Amino acid sequence: MESIYIAGPLTTSGDRLANRVAAEEAAAHFLRLGYAVFCPHLYEYLVINRSLFLEHSDWMRTCLHFVDKCDIVVFLPGWEKSEGAVQEYRRAVELGKKIVMYESYCKAKDAVKEAMLQGVG
Repeated sequence: MESIYIAGPLTTSGDRLANRVAAEEAAAHFLRLGYAVFCPHLYEYLVINRSLFLEHSDWMRTCLHFVDKCDIVVFLPGWEKSEGAVQEYRRAVELGKKIVMYESYCKAKDAVKEAMLQGVG
């Protein structure tokens, strides 16, 4: 089974709740497709409900560990404005990981679906 790491903004760019929801939706999509998925945004539960506080460097040490272990890294829109996601991107490139830009992936997926509905292809 291939594994996917979901990378994208959480705290350093945009709306925190919207960022988490976008990551959850992407994670759910790939889980339904049969991938093993690690989505660091889901740790928000521990931050909000258990008052877990870690320095950004502590979070990144954990996140980069999972980037190292995964097969594919999926980058959500706005990733380039996120300090952590930029670090994850650099690590993924350095390690030669498969990289998927989620927005482009969704557009391509929708175009294929539309073509199939119209009987093209």
